[in-house]
Amino acid sequence: MRARQNRRVTPRPLLIITALVVVAGALASCTTEKRALPIPLPDTAETSSIYDTNGTQITKLQAEQNRISVPLKQVPASMQNAIVSIEDRRFWEHNGVDPRAIARAVKENNESGQVSQGGSTITQQYVKNALLGDDETLSRKLEEAALSMEIERTYSKERILELYLNTVYFGNGASGIEAAANTYFGVSSNELNLTQAAMLAGIVQSPSLHDPYKHAKNAKQRRDTVLRAMLDEGYISPTTAKQAEAAALGVIPKGQRPGEAAYPAGHFVSEVREWFLDNPEFGTTRAERAELLYGGGLRIYTTIDLNTQAQAEAAVAGHLPNPGFEGDPNDSSHDPDAALVTVEPRTGFVRAMVGGKDYFGPTEYAKVNLAVGGGRPTGSSFKGITLATALQQGITADDRFPSPGQACFSGWCPSGGAGLGGSARLEDCAAFSSNTCFAYLASKVLGPQKIRTMAYDLGISQDKLKERDGSVNATITLGTYNTTVLEMASAYSTFANRGIRVDPVLVTRITKADGSVVFQNQHRQRKVLEPELAFEVSRILTGVITKGTGKNNANIGRPEAGKTGTVELKNGANSDAWFVGYTPDLATAVWVGYSQSTKAPDGRPLRPKDLGSVQGGKVPAQIWASFMTQALVFTPPTPFTKPIPQQPAPTIPEVRRFEPVEPPDIVQMPDIVGRGRDDALARLEELGLKVTSRELEEDPRNEPGEVVNQSPRPGRALTKGADVSIETAPGAQTVPSLLGLSDTEAKSKLKRAGLEVKQVPAAAPTGTVGPDGAPVGPGTVWSQTPGPGDAPPKNKRVEIRVVPQPGKASPTSAPKAPATTAPTGG
Repeated sequence: MRARQNRRVTPRPLLIITALVVVAGALASCTTEKRALPIPLPDTAETSSIYDTNGTQITKLQAEQNRISVPLKQVPASMQNAIVSIEDRRFWEHNGVDPRAIARAVKENNESGQVSQGGSTITQQYVKNALLGDDETLSRKLEEAALSMEIERTYSKERILELYLNTVYFGNGASGIEAAANTYFGVSSNELNLTQAAMLAGIVQSPSLHDPYKHAKNAKQRRDTVLRAMLDEGYISPTTAKQAEAAALGVIPKGQRPGEAAYPAGHFVSEVREWFLDNPEFGTTRAERAELLYGGGLRIYTTIDLNTQAQAEAAVAGHLPNPGFEGDPNDSSHDPDAALVTVEPRTGFVRAMVGGKDYFGPTEYAKVNLAVGGGRPTGSSFKGITLATALQQGITADDRFPSPGQACFSGWCPSGGAGLGGSARLEDCAAFSSNTCFAYLASKVLGPQKIRTMAYDLGISQDKLKERDGSVNATITLGTYNTTVLEMASAYSTFANRGIRVDPVLVTRITKADGSVVFQNQHRQRKVLEPELAFEVSRILTGVITKGTGKNNANIGRPEAGKTGTVELKNGANSDAWFVGYTPDLATAVWVGYSQSTKAPDGRPLRPKDLGSVQGGKVPAQIWASFMTQALVFTPPTPFTKPIPQQPAPTIPEVRRFEPVEPPDIVQMPDIVGRGRDDALARLEELGLKVTSRELEEDPRNEPGEVVNQSPRPGRALTKGADVSIETAPGAQTVPSLLGLSDTEAKSKLKRAGLEVKQVPAAAPTGTVGPDGAPVGPGTVWSQTPGPGDAPPKNKRVEIRVVPQPGKASPTSAPKAPATTAPTGG
């Protein structure tokens, strides 16, 4: 009897795939309402522009891929044949899904033990890349198959191939054949030769694995595989294939795209691109977002200030004129690289970002943004976060801790930093950067997890602050884990902002060409530290500059705080140096190091020409001081203000029973936060309380004259004549906007502001719309007198006109609109 294993059977994967295809076909044919098929390369695409905070255009956005849609007739036949041969050899025959190709891929991949063949057709790949995204669920695969067959019924094969070639990703930021030809060979797609076309076709399967810059051997092997596939399909002769296989890859140096126009703040613009392309708010897939970004005619308004950016770049160049090491590790003729980020504490706005020397430079590292990405070890600049953790746990600046020159903790024996003798106050440990003092805190007092939690609360990614097994070591306190320059600037900005964290903001608003709003940044904040603790962090870190490790180079002659940081290698040399500092107006982090320091096992020592040993208190502090001096030249010095202390509850004197005494007059402290200054003062004085009022220098989040803080808190029992304090937003009180609110909301808002209301039922003029653009409905305020932002009248009364509710009496005709009304639609 013949052996059973010799019997030919249909592979199970083929049966499954065939069944799925049948189901997909049935779904597609039974659909009663056809899905609209978006074509992702409209001929009428409009270029988007990016602007700085002052409305100055930075650049017109072209894709990082520099993608340009080209017609199929412009793509050489060799390129078309190469991509079909390797990606979908039955492209010209199938109906969008190819079960035979899937079965062949399963067989060849099983035999080779690796993924050498794909089963998706060119049409399916297009659907996945441009329409559906990367979801691998069964329902998504069925939808992919159904859409592929529908596209095949709707468009010609030539049009489908054109769409595919213009959207497929070729690696190194090149999306589409025109960008790929330009990126790798510096030519237009119509100039590609056979060997170039074969290399590009080979990249598509795995752009990272077949990257000719990083994996040239892989790229050549894959190119030759494409050439053999073209030979098998009859597109080229054996002689031509042999000649092409003998040719070098011939790629141009990375980053040398011809015709790339330079513009300011290149690394920042690149980060804005990535923020947009990673944001699902702008589209389901990255391809959809790219279409909107590069062809949607958007106006993108960012937080960068080009004047501040220029000052940051000048500060870096002034101290490191020749950054960017290339070559012998012992060559000291090149300066290290540097990165700088400055953040506005109250808003989170990123005002400057230096991610490297020149975004448009000739090296392959030029476009790497050293201010973000994977980060670098922060050294002692991380001690500011440990300090905040300690204060939050009830430790004070005067508490003393061991601080010898060297100490051991469970096998970890840190040294370096300042040895302050047997013990030292926490304040001095921070100012003089005692490693053993902070190691003791992390190992014996706080525990590393509390420090990690504080870092996370301050905005530093937890993924960076851990070992491979997920644990965290006490070495965290000395900055052994990687953190980005942006994260450090943002973390310290929370100290500057009285413990209130506001995440970094790159973009404030995005509109279309017609002015319609696509995105509007919403101010979000949360309290990480109590104001008293944040003030204490700032007070202690001021000592770093007045008497400690930053004394010689970081002093800019105004209230400031900061922390130095230096990462020392096993051989005693330094690899990374930091200074992170702030005033109440700006928080800035500076890193100095080598972007390629991971080439050597121990990193690259900082021994630049004429700079000596680089430490956080030297070059980084000098860059920081140079920049901050210029950036704040027109900003008056602002002190770190101590918060108003909460008043203790009054002590009511004890009296003996039957003693004829008058009981004290007791009043309750009212809730006055949110009220106008005048109304709050009147209420407190009516209660017989003595009021101290302090006006803040700046408060963009509250109405002018609005009470933003009070002491003591609401509900506290007080004796008449007790002292109370309030803080108010700067400026005189104004009438708030009531347009679009319900009459109930408007009355509540006016009452809160200490104003009275006069409500007049009146029909709105035809076409009146609310702030949201919708017609005003019953019970809605459509007019007010005085208007928003005007001074309150002497009688404190604001008149509002409200659309009558159904069934209630209303004027028989629409009145003329008074001066301040909701806008009318056009």
